[in-house]
Amino acid sequence: MVGVGQLHQRHVCTAGVGLAVSGGNVAEFSCDIDYETPTLLMFDVVNLDKPVSQALRDSIERDGVVLYEE
Repeated sequence: MVGVGQLHQRHVCTAGVGLAVSGGNVAEFSCDIDYETPTLLMFDVVNLDKPVSQALRDSIERDGVVLYEE
């Protein structure tokens, strides 16, 4: 599952996208998205298969949008 959270301001001139990912090779996905996506946006990838704070998990479940699911 890949989900996306709200866009957030990281720096005065750049914005970022938060992605919560479960299943598959998350490290490879993270590298691919950084190097293969033609954008100035920064990606913050969270591996939901590893320990994640309950507050972050709750935020992802409440505000996130599922982009892809098998």
